[in-house]
Amino acid sequence: MGRMDPRKCKKSDDDVVAIIQRYSEKANAFTIGKKNLIITTNDMTLIFGLGGGKGAMSLRYSKNPNMPFLKRRFPKETRLTGPVLKKTNNRKSSDKKTNNRKSSDKKTNNRKSSDKKTNNRKSSDKKTNNRKSSDKKTNNRKSSDKKTNNRKSSDKKTNNRKSSDKKTNNRKSSDKKTNNRKSSDKKTNNRKSSDKKTNNRKSSDKKTNNRKSSDKKTNNRKSSDKKTNNRKSSDKKTNNRKSSDKKTNNRKSSDKKTNNRKSSDKKTNNRKSSDKKTNNRKSSDKKTNNRKSSDKKTNNRKSSDKKTNNRKSSDKKTNNRKSSDKKTNNRKSSDKKTNNRKSSDKKTNNRKSSDKKTNNRKSSDKKTNNRKSSDKKTNNRKSRSYNNFK
Repeated sequence: MGRMDPRKCKKSDDDVVAIIQRYSEKANAFTIGKKNLIITTNDMTLIFGLGGGKGAMSLRYSKNPNMPFLKRRFPKETRLTGPVLKKTNNRKSSDKKTNNRKSSDKKTNNRKSSDKKTNNRKSSDKKTNNRKSSDKKTNNRKSSDKKTNNRKSSDKKTNNRKSSDKKTNNRKSSDKKTNNRKSSDKKTNNRKSSDKKTNNRKSSDKKTNNRKSSDKKTNNRKSSDKKTNNRKSSDKKTNNRKSSDKKTNNRKSSDKKTNNRKSSDKKTNNRKSSDKKTNNRKSSDKKTNNRKSSDKKTNNRKSSDKKTNNRKSSDKKTNNRKSSDKKTNNRKSSDKKTNNRKSSDKKTNNRKSSDKKTNNRKSSDKKTNNRKSSDKKTNNRKSRSYNNFK
C-alpha cells in the first residue's frame, strides 16, 4: 500500500489521506471494500474538486478558483460551506420522503385494483354457475317431454293393434290378445322399474356433485384467507423495514452533522497554523493523532459495512422463504388440477357406462319389436289359413 506524507497534500484532510492510502501498486488500482477500482483523472476532479490537466498545481495559500464542480452542482454559491450542505441534505431527505409516500400510495392502489378484480371474478363465476343450473333444468324438462311423447305414441300403437285384433280374430284370438296384453304389461312394469332405478342414480349423482361444489367453495375461501394473511404479514415486514431505514437515516444525518463540525474545527486550526509556523513539532504530533483518528473511522466504517451485510443476508433469507412458499402453493395448485382431471375422467367413464346401458336398452327394444313383428306375421298366416278353410 502506497502511503503519502500529509504535508505534501494541500488540504491534508483525513478522508483524502484515507483514499490515497487505499492505492495498491500490485493491482494498479484502489482497493475499496472487496473490489479493486481504477480511478481516472476525471474521477479525481469530481471527488476532490480539483482542476485536472498537465500543468503543476500551485500549493500557495490563496483563494481557491471557481471549479466546474461548483458551477454544475451549486451555480448560486461561490464556496462550499456547512449551511449550504445542510440545505442540500434536507432537500434530498424531503424528496426521499415524498417518493416513499408515492410508492406506498401506488401499492395501496394496486391492492385495491386486485381486490376489485377478485370480486368481479367471483360475481362472474356465480353467473356462470347459475346459467349451468338453468341449462340443466331445461335439459331435464326436454327429456321428460320426450319420454311423455314416446309413451303417447306407444299408447296409440297399442290401440291400433287392439282394434285390428278385434276385427280379424274370433274368440280364440281375443283370448290370445288378453294373454299378450298381460305379457306387455309385465314388460312395461319392468321398464318402469328400470326407469326408477336410473332416476335414483341420477339424483344420487346430483347430490355428490353438489357436495363437491360445496367443498370447492370452502377450499376457495380458505385459499383467499391464506392470501389475505400473507398480505398482512408482508405489510408488517415492509413497515418494520421502513422503521429500520428511518433509524439508519437519522444516524447518518447525525454523523454528517458531527463531520461538518469537525471540518469547521479543522479550518480554524489551519488558519491558526498559518500564524504559528514556529510550532511545527506540535503540528506533527497533531497529524499523528489525526492518523489514529482516521484509522478509528475506517474501523467504524468496516463495522457499519458488516451490519449492512448482515441485513442483506437476513433479506435474502426472507426472500428464500417467500420462494419456498410460492413453490408449495404451486404444488397445491398442481394437485388440485390433477384431482379435477381425475374427477372429469370419472365423469366421462360414468357417461360411457350410461351410454352403454342406453344402447343395451335400445337393443332389447329392437328385439321386442322383432318379436312383435314375427307375432304379426304368424297371426296373418293363421287368418289366411282360416279364410282358406272357410
